[in-house]
Amino acid sequence: MTSPLLQGDLVQDALPDVIRRIYTRRLSGELKVTHQACTKSIYFELGAIVFARSDDPSDRIGESMMRYGMLSHEDFQRASKAMAGGKRFGQVLVEQGIVSERDLANAVTFQILEIIYSMFEWTSGQYTFTVQEKPVPEDLRLELSTANIILEGVRRIRDFSVIQRGMGDLNRLIGPSNNPLLRTQSLSLKPIERQLVNGINIPMNVLQAMMLVNAPPNAVLQALYGLISAGVLERHPAPVVNRETGQMEIPAELVEQAVSAPPVVPPRAADAAAKRTGSLKAVNMLLAMQARLEATNDPYEILGVSPHATRDEVRDAYYRLAKDFHPDRHLSATLETRRQVETIFARITEAYEAIRNATDKASVLTPMPLSAVTPTPRGSASPASAPSVETTAERESRAEKAFQEARAKIANRDFAGAITLLREAVNLNPSVARYHLLLGTTLAAHPKMQREAEAALKKAAELDQFNTAPLIALGQLYARANMNIQAEKMFNEALRLDPDSKAARKGLESIKSSKGNKGLFDKLFKK
Repeated sequence: MTSPLLQGDLVQDALPDVIRRIYTRRLSGELKVTHQACTKSIYFELGAIVFARSDDPSDRIGESMMRYGMLSHEDFQRASKAMAGGKRFGQVLVEQGIVSERDLANAVTFQILEIIYSMFEWTSGQYTFTVQEKPVPEDLRLELSTANIILEGVRRIRDFSVIQRGMGDLNRLIGPSNNPLLRTQSLSLKPIERQLVNGINIPMNVLQAMMLVNAPPNAVLQALYGLISAGVLERHPAPVVNRETGQMEIPAELVEQAVSAPPVVPPRAADAAAKRTGSLKAVNMLLAMQARLEATNDPYEILGVSPHATRDEVRDAYYRLAKDFHPDRHLSATLETRRQVETIFARITEAYEAIRNATDKASVLTPMPLSAVTPTPRGSASPASAPSVETTAERESRAEKAFQEARAKIANRDFAGAITLLREAVNLNPSVARYHLLLGTTLAAHPKMQREAEAALKKAAELDQFNTAPLIALGQLYARANMNIQAEKMFNEALRLDPDSKAARKGLESIKSSKGNKGLFDKLFKK
């Protein structure tokens, strides 16, 4: 029996940290975690999460689908009776015509993610990681972003003591990660997370980080813990006191590390890079980079820059290559191709580090006073700009006034006037979910404004993650357009947040009763 490469106790090692360690080391194998009488496993391939299993009966595919309204109790019983000859439950569902292969694939992905997310509140138990070359068969392998799973897992933690324990000493500094693999992962950030990532460009303490966003302290701490767990941010020791000045100072090496940290790749750029995987252009790009690496070991030639390039030019060249050859952008490629990409990413990172280390030797590093990085509290106006520039409070007041006037116009059935006012409200204060929600539901009544309605409702769902109203409105919008897959996804997500939602269940029942026109549906959504 193969001895585990990693093992430990969740009392000492938080699960997100263990997952990040496996991701960073690019390991393949099984992470088995036992908590009380339950055992669950997460499977990795070159650091990426590809599958999960659980011995908890409630995590089985049938029970999972019933729990979230994807399968009726009658269909569950019918499929259970038809199981024979070692057939999988999902296979029987498809053969019986209860669900389509596409719907089953979505349900399996949802099931796997729920197994993983359920483990994030485990604060005790034993874990082992055993290396396996191919941990799961190719037909079971999923393409999942490890960083996004960590972020979402932390977002779903409801026991705040888990967050408190994970954050540890709040006097420690938090700064941008200097690990390019972690910093340039494929990430889908919520607004509060995006504000923190953009604001924490120099190490700061938790109190300073809280001043970057207008959100409750608990929400800020949870977002910080998620970003630290995913490796986008990292913790450092508490600042030191300068004995001559008496000021708290950030060590010079941490300042330099933060200044040279890679930027987080925006989701759209990451998605665009991922979509190129497997295309002719991507294959040619891969072959060209391999040829360059075989032809030279010169770091400047590897990055494609002149030996006289400035520090910024070198950094920008590296970031362009890191975006294209980051392993997360090639999850759908073959195992052989992904290994080639791993090698290329390591080589270009080595080249960048070699140039940076050579040029940084001549620079003189000095510590930075901690007070120098204290941000202006979000929502406050600087004294110099107050007389001539509209303050945040004034804009928010105008937005709320426009919103209330829009509600009055809707009551009087003046929808055109209401839409104009709601557009003004979201423009003045785009961070308020209810403005986007009312704009989206009002636009949805107009056939020519469906795209704008969809965008507004998506924004409302993004800003208020625990409100089912925008999800249900999106489901209804998609259902009217016969986009049943998207509609079901929205209604099921609403049921996940509120299992008693009558509107979501009614939406699902309406879709199920209209599935007779299956030929047209499959034609519209055939890949």
